[in-house]
Amino acid sequence: MLQELRVTLTGVQLLFAFLLTVPFQQRFEELNDFSRILYVVVICLAATSTAVTLAPVITHRFLYTKHKKDVLLTLSDGLTKASFVLIGLTLAGALLLVIDMVLTHSSAAIIVGGITLVVIVLWAVVPTMLLRRHGDEPSEY
Repeated sequence: MLQELRVTLTGVQLLFAFLLTVPFQQRFEELNDFSRILYVVVICLAATSTAVTLAPVITHRFLYTKHKKDVLLTLSDGLTKASFVLIGLTLAGALLLVIDMVLTHSSAAIIVGGITLVVIVLWAVVPTMLLRRHGDEPSEY
């Protein structure tokens, strides 16, 4: 699980870093009210994603030496799943912010909606289907 979080955290940090630079770009002044509000929502999602993605690692540091592996795994599993939801929302919001600057609102919504659907299928539907199909079978990890 910690290895998964290392990979995830890199992506979250890169997205967050990109978003932190946006207000310092010249075109930021051209944003309309919708885009400014969307930016604030997305940057808050990115900050929350970072905190939630780091939480299992920090919790591990506190609980590992106390031999609370069951508590640690249960909490970390929930936090990791929550971080994936937050990352997905951050990704969708960041895409909407950028694509809305290039195209019309409706075009941006359609494109981002399609990409969000792909993310939902890949991150939730496919794993759920595989778990239902192979959930009780032993795995050779």
